[in-house]
Amino acid sequence: MKRANEKSEIGDVIAEQRNRGRKHPSDTETDRERKRFRNDIAKLFEAGDERGFILALQRARIPEPQFSNALRVWRELQATHSQTGGRP
Repeated sequence: MKRANEKSEIGDVIAEQRNRGRKHPSDTETDRERKRFRNDIAKLFEAGDERGFILALQRARIPEPQFSNALRVWRELQATHSQTGGRP
C-alpha cells in the first residue's frame, strides 16, 4: 500500500513539473509583450501622440471602462506635462 502511494506522489510531482515547463515560456513572452507595450506607451506620451495611444490601447484590446479611464488619465497627464514643459 505504501509503495502505491509513493508511486502516485512521484507521478503527481512529475506531472506538475511538466505543466510548469509548458507555462514558463508563455509567461516569458507575456512579460516581454508587457514591457514592449509600456515602452511604446512611454514613447507615445513623450511625443504627445494621443491618436497613437488610442490605437495602442485598441491593439492591446483594453476593455471598457479601463480604456476610457486610461484615456482620461492620459489627457490629464498630458495637460500637466505640457504645463511643466515636460518636467516632472
